[in-house]
Amino acid sequence: MQPVKPQGRPALLVMLLGASLACSTLAEAAPFSYMDILKRAEGRAGAPAVFAKLDAMNQQERSAFLDEQRGALDMLRNMRSLVGDASGTAQASAWVDIASDLPARYASQSGTVLEGAKAEDALQAIVREAANRQIVILN
Repeated sequence: MQPVKPQGRPALLVMLLGASLACSTLAEAAPFSYMDILKRAEGRAGAPAVFAKLDAMNQQERSAFLDEQRGALDMLRNMRSLVGDASGTAQASAWVDIASDLPARYASQSGTVLEGAKAEDALQAIVREAANRQIVILN
């Protein structure tokens, strides 16, 4: 069986990528630091004082702010979680929620998600659902 040889422009791109990977070494790579990335993410997201003003902004201002800062806030939220800053992650998530006007949308919904739920015996429900799907219970 003969090996398949790629042809054309995709083959050239594959060869160039392979050559660039072969030429790079770990010695050339800069040391990786989550804290440095977190510091840059905090700088891109802006001063926390800006976020303290979100409640005072009208919806149009919050929307414009979020459009401008969404990527930076997402990066900040992710980096805070990766360095183990649970409260900082929750804070950044709250800023995104406020800028997205989620509290007002939740307040305007009639009823709750569980409004249509009914109480039933857990074991009976698990056995019933196990008939149609795989159930995994971790203790």
